[in-house]
Amino acid sequence: MKLQNNPGSLALGLCFALFGSFQHTAQAASQANDAVERVGRLAINFDELRDWNPTWVFTDAMKIARDWLPQVPGSLAPWNTGAHINTDHNGWPILGFGQSASTLLFRELNGVYPGGIYNVFFDGSGTMEYGHDASLLQHVAPGHDRIFVAPSHNGMVVKISTSDSNNHIRNVRVIMPGFEHTYQSEPFHPEFLAAIEPFGALRFMQWQNTNFTTIQHWYQRPTPQTWTQSLEFGMAVEHMVDLANRTGKAPWFCMPHTATDDFVRQFARFVAQNLDPSIPAYVEYSNEVWNNQFAAFHHAAANGLPLGYGAGFPPQSAEVQAAWRWYADRSVQVLGIWTSEFQGLPGPPLEQRLVRVLASQHANPDVGRTILDHGNAYLHADAYAVAPYVGFTFGLPENQWTYIERPIDGVIADLQHELATSVAPTMVENVQLASERGLPTIAYEGGQHLAGVGGSQDNFLLSQKFIDVNRAPGMYEFYRSFLESWEAAGADFMTPYSFCGAYSSFGSWGHLEYLNQPLSEAHKHRALVDWANGEPSQPPSQPVEPNVFYFGTACQNLWMGHYGEPRVGQSLFVTVSNVPSFGTARLLASFTNLDFQGIPLPFDLGALGQPGCSLLVGDFAAVPAQADSSGSLNLELPIPADPALAGAIVHVQWSVDMPGFGPLQVGLSNALSVTIGS
Repeated sequence: MKLQNNPGSLALGLCFALFGSFQHTAQAASQANDAVERVGRLAINFDELRDWNPTWVFTDAMKIARDWLPQVPGSLAPWNTGAHINTDHNGWPILGFGQSASTLLFRELNGVYPGGIYNVFFDGSGTMEYGHDASLLQHVAPGHDRIFVAPSHNGMVVKISTSDSNNHIRNVRVIMPGFEHTYQSEPFHPEFLAAIEPFGALRFMQWQNTNFTTIQHWYQRPTPQTWTQSLEFGMAVEHMVDLANRTGKAPWFCMPHTATDDFVRQFARFVAQNLDPSIPAYVEYSNEVWNNQFAAFHHAAANGLPLGYGAGFPPQSAEVQAAWRWYADRSVQVLGIWTSEFQGLPGPPLEQRLVRVLASQHANPDVGRTILDHGNAYLHADAYAVAPYVGFTFGLPENQWTYIERPIDGVIADLQHELATSVAPTMVENVQLASERGLPTIAYEGGQHLAGVGGSQDNFLLSQKFIDVNRAPGMYEFYRSFLESWEAAGADFMTPYSFCGAYSSFGSWGHLEYLNQPLSEAHKHRALVDWANGEPSQPPSQPVEPNVFYFGTACQNLWMGHYGEPRVGQSLFVTVSNVPSFGTARLLASFTNLDFQGIPLPFDLGALGQPGCSLLVGDFAAVPAQADSSGSLNLELPIPADPALAGAIVHVQWSVDMPGFGPLQVGLSNALSVTIGS
């Protein structure tokens, strides 16, 4: 996923003398294509299921809770006592004397999650506490609290404060507003279900924590009763199958590289027996086993080298050759287990119920040729999957300053150029490679790859430039070109990475930045939806470049600006980047231009030799916001639907709370003055 490398290549001039092999494969591929075509043009990857991901999948927020923090009753300090927490078989704490256990929900989301009245239900005997964004409203009844949530960057603290050791608190449910009566019968949030409607298949690689899991045995698996679904072993298969059945969308599973045959068989059996027979299941072994940045690659290499799969190759390529070939072997074994569980079931034939996937590197078709042809592995697959990304090299250390200085339109033009001259021709080559073996070509991932790599992810200015590009309206046209190139190459459906996720120095992978983001702001997502629906290209009628201002080293290299065109009844989106770590940063907004001791604020300090900086003194914060871990502040200022506000000016400043000044905030600030449109 995402980070692509080229561990080496080997051109294998293999000749296929048996025409019967081709004929058999073509017949199987024709049937498999029915299942592939059922998906339509577009599938999607989900991002990691974590409390800090802005996708509220479930109406029970506890299902995305962070791991338990050992604390003491009645206080959030110390934040982590370091004490061991004993748990029951579902992970609920069994507390010792003087011990409490806390978890976090919706952390570091800049307040972008539903607020209001939540209902907390729990079994057992004890007391619950709530903190940060959550506060207790009412003890409704034993095992039922009602809390009020005011979203901020801090998120919610849910704490088991005391718990009876003979009847410990367990089965805690934190139900989002409006779903206290329906969360059991309708577990998925309706905003989530509406947002995934355009996609015909759902790839669960990240929900299964495929790249990092160490699960081996079926008894280790998470179940729907496991206290959270966001830990090392990922989400319960029951939830994924339930989602597929409720939506009619094809599930795409990734079998862990550490899993035993029994785990694979039990997983496949559950899917075969519980998935709606009219919905095809996709399965592949692990994720990007060709990629030496993942544990699965090293697992494959360690198993392949003793078999002699690296023999005859230079030392620097022996490991990768062994990994690719052993991946083909293990894939055939895993896919064979799934085949055996799906064979003979009543209903549609096997070829319409199961799609077995072999995956490889898009940028180097020789990798795919090696994998497909090793032991004729392609005869045991129904689809060949690659991940076409554009812009990987832009984030290399040697290119970082070029792209910091490059205007946004220029970066998008470079993406278009790389697509046309390199990525699109390789799409054609991969499709030809697969079709020669009777397989359709699908994408397991794909899209832009604007992220710092090799150390340049620590360059804040580069990260901010790539974030700005991903938010720019011009990405709509780039994505339409990307998707149309994929289709023109003769490939089947595209599965972009990823559905929804916050932007950071590690990449801007989400096509939505948060679940209910307006399509008018989410240009990448809008391109996906329009293309999937067969709509003609519809770029923004009035493209608006983000208004970003750079203030120089006198203001800590601060970037500040706003996005979109603020109007009555809409929102003003303000962003600040490169926030320093020596104080608590905040954004301040006001409809008045405040002053301090007769000096109008903001006051330009240019005359004092610090051009672009302003002085801010006083506690007039209208809307505070905490910086995230990458040093960014993002703030949405809803503008009331009041016609009288047309023409009004909103003043926005940035400040840092400095120690030693009591109630005053003193710090360097940059002012933004934005006029509200009608």
